[in-house]
Amino acid sequence: SYAIKCLRQNNSDKFKTEVSNLKRFSQKDHLHLIKLLMTFEYQKKFYLLFPWADGNLLGFWKDHPEPFRQERDHKTATWFSKQCLGIVEGLNMIHKADIPMGDDEDDTPNHQTHRRHGDLKPENILWFRKCESSYGRTLPVLKIFDFGLTRFHRTRSMSHIENVAVSLTYRPPEHDLAKMVSQNYDIWTLGCLLLEFVTWYLLGWESVDEFSKARTTAGTNIIWEDVFFQFD
Repeated sequence: SYAIKCLRQNNSDKFKTEVSNLKRFSQKDHLHLIKLLMTFEYQKKFYLLFPWADGNLLGFWKDHPEPFRQERDHKTATWFSKQCLGIVEGLNMIHKADIPMGDDEDDTPNHQTHRRHGDLKPENILWFRKCESSYGRTLPVLKIFDFGLTRFHRTRSMSHIENVAVSLTYRPPEHDLAKMVSQNYDIWTLGCLLLEFVTWYLLGWESVDEFSKARTTAGTNIIWEDVFFQFD
C-alpha cells in the first residue's frame, strides 16, 4: 500500500524544496527516515508517493494508552531503545547530509553548510507495523517524516526564523528570545520528543497528557501553551 501527499498550495518552489530534501535522504536508505518513492504533477497540483504508514507516533501513544505495564521484557525494552536510537541517528544523518558545492563556493568554517529538520514532533514520526512482543503487542518501526521545513544553509544565514512555520509546543527558548534557530533547534525538539516517549513507555498516555497540562501556562499573547520551558 502507498500514501500520497498533495501539496495543495500549488507552490512549485515548496514542491521542489521538499522533493530535493527527500531525495537526499531516500538515497541513503536509512531505516528511520521515510523513503520517497516517486513524484508527479496532475492538474497543476503536486504529489509525493510514500510507503503506507500505519499512523503517527502521537496516534500510536493514544491507541496504546497503557503500554507494557505488565509486559516489560527484554524484547520490548530492546525495541524501545532501538527506536530512540534510530530517531537520533536519522536526525544526525539530516544534520550531516552531503550538500553539493559549486566550484566557486567557499568551504571555510564561516561558510559551511548546515541543515536541520525544523519540525520534529510526534505527528511527524510515522510508525510501520513490523513485529509483535512476546504478548502480542505491536512493536512498530518509527520513521522521521515531513521534510518540508528542512533547511540547507550556510553558517552566515542559518538562523532567521521569519516565514517558517514551527510547532510552538516544542520550540526552544531562543525562538522567543532572539527569533533565531540553528541545528540546536532540532536537538531541543528531539529532547522534548524523547522525554514524552519515555513518559509514555513507563507511565502511559494519561501521564503524557497530564505532563502537557502541567506545563501549560499563559504565553506572550495570552494564549495557553504547553511549552517545555518557562522564563522567570
